Amino acid sequence: MGSIMFQGVFAWESTLLSLAKKFSENGVEWYLFGSSCEIVRGIDVKPNDIDIIVHTKDFYKVKDIFPDNIVEPFVDNKDTWLVRYFGRLCVGGAIVDIVASEKMNSENHRYDKVIWNGFDLHIQPFQTRYAIETKRNRADRLKMMEEYRRTATSFR
Repeated sequence: MGSIMFQGVFAWESTLLSLAKKFSENGVEWYLFGSSCEIVRGIDVKPNDIDIIVHTKDFYKVKDIFPDNIVEPFVDNKDTWLVRYFGRLCVGGAIVDIVASEKMNSENHRYDKVIWNGFDLHIQPFQTRYAIETKRNRADRLKMMEEYRRTATSFR
């Protein structure tokens, strides 16, 4: 069942705002991934969950900040999976995947920066997101992303 059970049920904006505040208050270095990157850009998609990468130094700190929200244990996969560290939270009714891997730390990976609700967010680059949605053959999302690229000042 996973995040499909929660699809369209949570208020992504208040959940993301809550996460951003907690991370800021606790000095967590984090990066937004997945479809949430589109929504903070202003593209009207409905995320199934919120995907967050944290710097490896902060992975277990997140576990300590959200002890009552853990729905899947925070574990070190010892590089036997796509990412080294993985844990899952439920915050504000949203499934929030928390991952960490040295290759995804800011010193090893490029992120776009956007200002959203007063927070500087580091997000997956637009072209990367576009390539992923192309591979998934999500025509509706691609159409919205193309419209965004055509009209957004950051692409002019």
